[in-house]
Amino acid sequence: MFSFHSFVSNKYISLACSNIMVFIQSFAMTYLVWISLHYACSHLYVEYCVPKGIVGFLYSPFMTPMPHCVAMRWVVYNGGKVIEVMWFMAGKWAVEKLVFPGNMEEFEVQNQQQMQQKQQQPVVELEKKDNIPEEVPEKTF
Repeated sequence: MFSFHSFVSNKYISLACSNIMVFIQSFAMTYLVWISLHYACSHLYVEYCVPKGIVGFLYSPFMTPMPHCVAMRWVVYNGGKVIEVMWFMAGKWAVEKLVFPGNMEEFEVQNQQQMQQKQQQPVVELEKKDNIPEEVPEKTF
């Protein structure tokens, strides 16, 4: 009978699980910091740099170039880009684990060997047919 405790007690599996957990924790912490900064700066920018109403409309051209507004715009823009890249990397990692569950290095070695075999194959030259002239005569009008 399968026992989860005996499965996890294996030192290799335990080491692999702990390495994966450290990666997931660091990834999650970085993601949470960026998503929190992005969320907070988005709301603070609207409140402090472009307030609501007519007065806010008149006030915004003077507040937009202020350093704190520029900093919040930077965090909102770059935070969005970082979050986008994080989703891409998470998807890449998940697909890599699903498609290549084994050792990725073995796949790369096999791929390189296949490329070398393709490069070593002789190039077949097309035979020249007798009925096709080498030069096409120019037409005169």
